[in-house]
Amino acid sequence: MRYKSIRSLLAIAAVCLLATACSKEKPPIAEIRVIGSWVFPPNAGLGVFNLTGKKLVINMEHTAFMNDIFFRNWKMDGYDLIFTNFNSDRQTIEQLHYTINTITDSTMDLTGRYSYIVGDSVHVVADLSGLYIKEKPQIPTPTPEQ
Repeated sequence: MRYKSIRSLLAIAAVCLLATACSKEKPPIAEIRVIGSWVFPPNAGLGVFNLTGKKLVINMEHTAFMNDIFFRNWKMDGYDLIFTNFNSDRQTIEQLHYTINTITDSTMDLTGRYSYIVGDSVHVVADLSGLYIKEKPQIPTPTPEQ
């Protein structure tokens, strides 16, 4: 009986060890991958914003535009992408908080929300989750010489 107990414990330990050894941490996302102009997914902000055809523009100098809102600051924290505005007394906070689920050169699958907070009161919350498509930079086409 004792022999079976030891074998069972060893089997459980082996399974735990294999599970730990096989799990891989996701590599960090380089900030340069999120910089650019991203088209909002359909239904993003539904009921709060009309974002159909609008863009989230993320600039290299850590500023951003969401529709007509200018964010003075953004940062990456692991897989979180956070855009924040504070007023001078820090009583009004405007925040766009995303979690990056997946990212490629042309798409970014995000879970996120926009919040507008005054003091302890949340005034606006909008779900901005979905698949964002990166807009390709416009390359000017040469015109024929006349």
